[in-house]
Amino acid sequence: MTLRSRNDQEKALLKEKIQNAAVEIIVKEGYHKLSIRKIAQKIGYSPTTIYNYFKNKEDILESIAISVYSETIITIQQYFSENPTLNPLEKLEAGCTTFIQTMVKNPEKFRAVMLSGHRQILNQPENTQHLPHGTELLQQILEEGVQQNIFRPVSDETAEMILVALMGFVFHIVSEQIEDDQTINTMSEHYLTLLIQGLKKEDLQ
Repeated sequence: MTLRSRNDQEKALLKEKIQNAAVEIIVKEGYHKLSIRKIAQKIGYSPTTIYNYFKNKEDILESIAISVYSETIITIQQYFSENPTLNPLEKLEAGCTTFIQTMVKNPEKFRAVMLSGHRQILNQPENTQHLPHGTELLQQILEEGVQQNIFRPVSDETAEMILVALMGFVFHIVSEQIEDDQTINTMSEHYLTLLIQGLKKEDLQ
């Protein structure tokens, strides 16, 4: 490993340590109690060191949201790329399932962002412009389904309403600390059946 690679790795590890400390403080004490000084005390570094990586606590929260958002969108994109023949209904089911699975893999990060009162996971975080907007991607799938006579007509807000519903479901799983994969999968299947059923044309239900 080169010196530069080692330095990059050390920087990445420290950024992760800062994020994890911030998540722990938010979950235990609330976002209003989060401060650079408190994070510094928790990880044994000076506040100045943290400011070398993040401008403020909002910047830290943004980086946490980015990590979860990016993983979710990239995973969905990869699945769609590997399965190019999916119809809109199959895309919707796969996308929603992937969203849930990715979020529950990062329960503390998800909780921290939700408890902060910010909407970075729902509204595309900054510095992720290289990725498609989650709401727009979902809305496109819905409109394709309408054109193909699979879904009922949708409004411009339908995609956002679905994402809000999904986040509420994930928040329930995370808050109740449900960790068994089989239980989560069963709950997700039932929930998505109810959620998607209302979108289908009556003759397809």
